Amino acid sequence: MRAVRESGPSFLLESSIDFAIENSYNTILDELPPYKDEPRFQKFGKKGGVYSAFFDGREPSKPVIRIISVLQGDIKVMCHMIAKSPDGSTIRQTVPAKLHPLTVSKIPSQRNLLASTIVICPVAENSPVPHHVVLAQTKDGDSIASLNVLNTNRVVMKYNFTVCLHKPLFEINLKEVPRLLEWIAVNRVFGGDHFVMYTLPSTEEIHTYLQPLVDTGLLEIHSWDLDIASGDTEENHSQKAAINECMYRYMYSSNRIVMLDFDEFPTPHSEENWHDVIANSPCANKSAAYFRNAFFPRQAFSDNSHSDLHLTSLLQTRRANETYRCPLRSKLVINPRHVLICVVHHVSKFVGNFASRRECCMPEEQGFLHHYRFWPYKEDPITKESDGVITDRRMWHFENKIVESVEVTPFLYAQHDGGFRSNEPHGN
Repeated sequence: MRAVRESGPSFLLESSIDFAIENSYNTILDELPPYKDEPRFQKFGKKGGVYSAFFDGREPSKPVIRIISVLQGDIKVMCHMIAKSPDGSTIRQTVPAKLHPLTVSKIPSQRNLLASTIVICPVAENSPVPHHVVLAQTKDGDSIASLNVLNTNRVVMKYNFTVCLHKPLFEINLKEVPRLLEWIAVNRVFGGDHFVMYTLPSTEEIHTYLQPLVDTGLLEIHSWDLDIASGDTEENHSQKAAINECMYRYMYSSNRIVMLDFDEFPTPHSEENWHDVIANSPCANKSAAYFRNAFFPRQAFSDNSHSDLHLTSLLQTRRANETYRCPLRSKLVINPRHVLICVVHHVSKFVGNFASRRECCMPEEQGFLHHYRFWPYKEDPITKESDGVITDRRMWHFENKIVESVEVTPFLYAQHDGGFRSNEPHGN
């Protein structure tokens, strides 16, 4: 075997080298990813873990592998990237990893907490795309994780709008299933044709109830098997890692990606759907469209809709009379191919070529985010009037479509405790 070195990162082809080093190289080469089809966290003890790896060649002079992770900031690892040359020989590139935390704490006592992180492995320009990457603590050390590298640029565009539930499901039980189904049904009316969720081990039973939607291809559920105690992370259950995992996974299979919580609905007010409201707005050619947030208090009195399904989006018609300015509490519809890093309420970094297109705040009269949650306000018990709250029945415009969307799902609904629920799965 002969070691071939080029400027920058080194490439190692079959050569005669020291036996001990060769043995460690062979071990690295033989370290196949433990999870082939479905991602899982490969854990670094109490220091977190890595979940999935994506090749990103959108900046041709700076190709990289991006590894979605939840880690402590003091971890140092080496990237061993394995590729095949055109003649079929194995190429391995070894470089130090760069850690890009998506949350940087300003509180010294929190700097060792786990945080959503993208591990970046630079790939040499004009190198073949690596098919898997092994992480080790040293150049010649034992591996601590091995991941398949997904090159999603090769996939076919399948969806118009992929809707990502933008944080792993936590502290949720079966009583919340109707809310999840309503979230899918309503956003489907607006144009969502593909929905993605991440479930924690503590919420895996939700999967059973949603399996009929998975079987139709409308919904994908991935296991986010890293339960983190609230005191061990400064963010909401590694939310930013889940956001970017969803973005990179569906970057080339979906025209646009929508980042939402399951009580949120970006609602068109001038058009019938997301496609038309974006196309006929100042956001038409932008990389990210922000929908301003308006709270609809869930504790407010229920209005009378024509449907006998007790859907929050149709019953709650009282909302705050002012929306938040962008990007405060906004939610996004992005062109993922233009975005390097997305966080909860905004895009924090764009691909260089698209920086000029950037973001746009959707005009309120054309559409905004209907956000159904507890929101404090004072209401007159007799008149039901309140300062700062108005009536907004825009969602009633979509009522027939919403009811149809609910009823065509592979679930049977029954009124129950003031809401609706799916029948229990067969066999239980």
